[in-house]
Amino acid sequence: MSGLNKKCKQRHAQLKSFEIKFGLIDNPIFIFNSRSDRPYRTIEFARWLSKINSIFRIYLIGSHSLKAKKEIIKKGVDESTIKILMKNEINKLFTDISEFERREVTLIGIGNIAGEGFQVINHFISENNLEGLRL
Repeated sequence: MSGLNKKCKQRHAQLKSFEIKFGLIDNPIFIFNSRSDRPYRTIEFARWLSKINSIFRIYLIGSHSLKAKKEIIKKGVDESTIKILMKNEINKLFTDISEFERREVTLIGIGNIAGEGFQVINHFISENNLEGLRL
């Protein structure tokens, strides 16, 4: 088995495990940080997201967001649930999240941690909003 094929199978198993746990979550909000130098990963996560029926919102950040959005929409997800945020727009994510406080939501970060991913994590750490935060 090639190294790439083995990694793909491992990632698929991780996603399947998450899907099993995911059924217990209300109003999931996904924050998907993508990288243009990881195109297969972008497509794989986009396809996986498109299979989840109860998504409340998807925020796309990172350098491969447009590709991710196109793939997610191509697979049938309503475009109105998807928001692309550029690097200088990450604060809009926190504004939006604060508006959801009246309902129970679960934030789920997927993809890469670098770049905008660190910005999101550092915001929660600096605001001491750590309840339920698992890295």
